[in-house]
Amino acid sequence: HLFSLPHYVLITQRMSTLPFTLESIAQVVGIASSLMVSGVILSISTFTVPVLVSSPMNYSLPNLRTLFSRGSYTIPQTAFLAGGSFLYLAYVSSGLIRYEYIAAAILNMSIAPFTVYVMLPNPNQTLKDINREEQQGKDGIAKAGGPKAVEKLMVKFGYLNLVRAGLTAAGGIVGVIAALSSK
Repeated sequence: HLFSLPHYVLITQRMSTLPFTLESIAQVVGIASSLMVSGVILSISTFTVPVLVSSPMNYSLPNLRTLFSRGSYTIPQTAFLAGGSFLYLAYVSSGLIRYEYIAAAILNMSIAPFTVYVMLPNPNQTLKDINREEQQGKDGIAKAGGPKAVEKLMVKFGYLNLVRAGLTAAGGIVGVIAALSSK
């Protein structure tokens, strides 16, 4: 039987000789996830949004909406994976390092309330409403103040998205500092 005592002892002994621990795995997952999310968000703000702003509105509005929607399936979950890894590390750590890991977790997970309370009400909801009206054959762009007003909202989305990139980058950097301090 696989879980009999001799097998368990043998497996445990072999695992204790592995070059990594649960803590080191959590450090890699937390730091890598945090910095990956930051990079994805940063690339959206610095590369994708400027291209969409310079494109015709009938093209850019639906694509910005699709981009935000698709990102909502992976970015928050990955940020929470990083945050969860850092919370685990805080749980198994002590002293100042514990608080560094807590800070890293909070920075990563803070993109959720920032998105909900700052980005979704404006500009996202406004852009979504304009896009819906455009798809229904109404002139949502004119109703919103014209193409320049919509471009301003899209640029605002890009800048607010940079804040989210900064939050997760800061979480990753604090995680790196904590990991290096724990050695």
